[in-house]
Amino acid sequence: MDADTALLRAWNLGMDDEGWSDAVIDEAEPLIPILVKAGYAATDDDAQTWWFTAEGVARAEQLEPESESLP
Repeated sequence: MDADTALLRAWNLGMDDEGWSDAVIDEAEPLIPILVKAGYAATDDDAQTWWFTAEGVARAEQLEPESESLP
């Protein structure tokens, strides 16, 4: 999976009505290494917590209008 696809998926996971349920977290976990490698996310020292970087937020916002126009 490419970094932009992983970013959009992770970005939109938190937008689901369920929020960050265990199922959503399980789906997000494999995306995190891809996002970190691309600079779209960062983790704490023990990789227990992650967050979108400023670059990741900017890229997600840039990509979001494109993904909404896809069929």
